[in-house]
Amino acid sequence: RKVMKFFLRFLKNPFLKVLFYFLLLLGIFAVAGAFASDDGFLNYMINIITDQGTVAFFFAGIVTISVSTLMRYSEVRLEESMKIIDDHHQIICRYNGHKIDKIRDISKDFFNEKGMIMELHHTRKTKPIKNKVKDIYSNEYKSMQEEVKLFNEHDVLLLPTVNVYTNILGECNLNIIDSTQVKELPSFVIGNGTEFLKAHRYSQTSNNLTIRLDDIKVDGLNVSLHTSRTYYFHMLLTNRCMDYKLDCDMSVREIYEFNKTISYLRDSKLSNQIGINGMIITKDGYLLIEKRDHRKTTWKNKFAQPISLALKASDLGLENDTLMNDSVEYANKKLLGVIKKTMLDNFGLVEDDYETLDLSKTFLGLARDLLEGGKPNLYFSVTVNYTKDEFVKLLAKNASTTVKQPSGISPLKTGKLSSKYYLIDYKDIRIDFEYGLKVLRKKVVKVPRVVYPRCSKFAQFKDMFGYKFSSLFNKYLEYDCGEALLVTLSYLELCQPRIEAIKDKKYSKKGVK
Repeated sequence: RKVMKFFLRFLKNPFLKVLFYFLLLLGIFAVAGAFASDDGFLNYMINIITDQGTVAFFFAGIVTISVSTLMRYSEVRLEESMKIIDDHHQIICRYNGHKIDKIRDISKDFFNEKGMIMELHHTRKTKPIKNKVKDIYSNEYKSMQEEVKLFNEHDVLLLPTVNVYTNILGECNLNIIDSTQVKELPSFVIGNGTEFLKAHRYSQTSNNLTIRLDDIKVDGLNVSLHTSRTYYFHMLLTNRCMDYKLDCDMSVREIYEFNKTISYLRDSKLSNQIGINGMIITKDGYLLIEKRDHRKTTWKNKFAQPISLALKASDLGLENDTLMNDSVEYANKKLLGVIKKTMLDNFGLVEDDYETLDLSKTFLGLARDLLEGGKPNLYFSVTVNYTKDEFVKLLAKNASTTVKQPSGISPLKTGKLSSKYYLIDYKDIRIDFEYGLKVLRKKVVKVPRVVYPRCSKFAQFKDMFGYKFSSLFNKYLEYDCGEALLVTLSYLELCQPRIEAIKDKKYSKKGVK
């Protein structure tokens, strides 16, 4: 069985397939020639190998496989931009009906039902940014000019996300008003569902019953989330497929979110499943950053926050017709339970490894992603009881062993071992105008996650040697950032005064004031 598995894995390589079939064909000729040729077996095989037809067949196979492999490689890399507009500044200009302003009153939590464009002050620029919009008389040029001015003169980077609620004080009471109704998709989306699913052909996907956010109500420190049900595939057909063009040149965005502002949650036609995003911070102020691979559904080949998942009904212990309790205690228990389970499954962290979680303090805020048509996401932060050096050792140990739970032995999720992880000091985070993070490798701590016996020794060698090899030729670690990571950083800025691990940091002259 092991031999067959190795053989099948061997045949997945397209070039090895060509070689295998070529050798198989030669073997057939050899058997035939052993009985049919009068020139001797050796002369017969030499004639077959050097025949123009055989050579042409072999090279035609190589060329065909090379072209198809190159096309698939290109499609994988371009899949993200086929589903969502990759020019994030274009999205900000498009939804310029949302207010752009700094939160000035920090004596109370922020709430704006429509949402206010988020901003980030951890910026990096080497030279002044220029407006790339060619038509200087267009509204797009005017909107972009405002962005450029904010970045060049005030070190403010706008994000394609609107801030609905920020838990500035860390004292909010969060509860959930639930319904088991499943939101039906519009007929246009259902009728073109097969086409929209093709947009995700290179992503790892599986369907689940998930939690939809229908509305949010805020009364002082009391925050109520009104929820219902949706499906993960419904999110793929709507929020995660906003700009995928059909043959009629129509898209979900052009039909349902074409105005200067996104629809209110209660009026939205999209799936709007709730996303859970969170940052893990060491007690000396280092952030755990994930570098995702190309197989992920979102943020392919980008930096991302370590806690990232859709809020599934199964995570909350709900069946199809089971309602969530509307008490604050229930929301605390269930939402914190999701975060705890995620940290256990992905990193092997148990409750002794991090500060006692209190939802009123752990919860950072609620934002809506403009790229994904206003998809709502909840943001959290967790501080571990370790310095960066201690945390690296713990993560490496957990990746190579199992984690004991009251119910038995549970290994880490192997899917998360395919991502790379780094620890970067909060004060060293700098984002450029194109939403890229660039930091000196000597200031970055590489987290060894690919560890034998959880992964092969070859994978372990490639993971660590590849990073060291890259360091010889490029002293910087540089990748684009996923939108949720940028929003997490923005919330950390807003809530910094109350987060012990990162508050009262001394920044350089170009840093955050």
